[in-house]
Amino acid sequence: MIRPLLPAALVLFPAAALAQSQPQPVTAHLDLIGEAPAACLMKPPAGTSGTNASFDPVSSGTGRIRIDQLASLNDATPLAAAIQVALPVICNAPHRIILRSGNGGLRREGAAVASVAPFRQLLPYRLGIRWGSDQTDRNTDDGTPIVIDASGPRSGELAVLFTLASGGAPLVAGNYTDEIVLEVQVAD
Repeated sequence: MIRPLLPAALVLFPAAALAQSQPQPVTAHLDLIGEAPAACLMKPPAGTSGTNASFDPVSSGTGRIRIDQLASLNDATPLAAAIQVALPVICNAPHRIILRSGNGGLRREGAAVASVAPFRQLLPYRLGIRWGSDQTDRNTDDGTPIVIDASGPRSGELAVLFTLASGGAPLVAGNYTDEIVLEVQVAD
């Protein structure tokens, strides 16, 4: 009786030994983590259109709007001018667009001349922004910047609009300048 049990025990031993020699699977997790920081990028102007005005890019973040003829040669009154400058912009988060005039209008360079009616040395104009479906504009002499708050990411062409009306009091002779500042910033 002992004999028949021995072969059965030998048959079971290799299977048990084989099970013990097989390594158990090991699992691990690799987490991939990355962050896209909130950012707004603006590229040089893509296009412009204007009447009695032109645009010249100076550098990647600077350009110059030139009014071809600011005042009439007949009576020194301002002439109409308008231009739209389109800038490619991409913001991947909520953001704010701010546009403002540095002088509150086109101001005559140099020392102020004693004003003699009806002449003037500051020429307000209309300044505006079109960003997607948002559009707003105002006169530069009201002293407040133009602000557009975008509640989410957006990309496309941001248009800066400049409009100068004709007529009104004549201008004192000289060069008239203003600095328009455009800020595109991620919202706080």
